[in-house]
Parts: sequence; C-alpha cells; structure tokens
Amino acid sequence: MPSLGPFEIAVILVMVLILFGPGKLPQVFGALGDGMRQFKKASQGLTDEVNQTLSTNPEPPVTPTQSSPAEAARPSTGEQGTSPASPTSVS
Repeated sequence: MPSLGPFEIAVILVMVLILFGPGKLPQVFGALGDGMRQFKKASQGLTDEVNQTLSTNPEPPVTPTQSSPAEAARPSTGEQGTSPASPTSVS
C-alpha cells in the first residue's frame, strides 16, 4: 500500500476541518490523542506482563510420554532383529 504524501494529508485535514468545523477540532484531536495514549499504555502494560511471565516462569522441561499398558506388555525385539515370539532353529 503506498504511503500518504503531503498533498493527501492536506486534503484529509481540509475535509476534517469542513466536517467538524474550527470550534470542534481541538476537542476531536484531543480525544484522538487520549485514545492513542490509552492504547499505547495498554499495549505496553500487556507487553511488560508477558515479558515478566516468560522471565519468571520458564517452560517446564519436556517429559517423555508414558507408554500404554498394551505397549508395555508387548515383547521387544532381540539384538539380532528376531522376535522372541518366532523361534529360531539351531541345528
């Protein structure tokens, strides 16, 4: 999106002057300034709270998941890659 040039800003200011009149402009811009100030204060407070929470409460270490009872009962494979359920014939 292209940025506003000086001509566009002047047109906007003239339109605001026509819309609100010279008597209301200080009130309008004062209210706009107050709103911007409150927004900045709220966003800074939220940022500070998040930073404080992250610095005082680091993420807990990841623990390995426990296997289900069915997986624990299943026999594991031997070192040679053969399953204990299949007998090997040694002659």
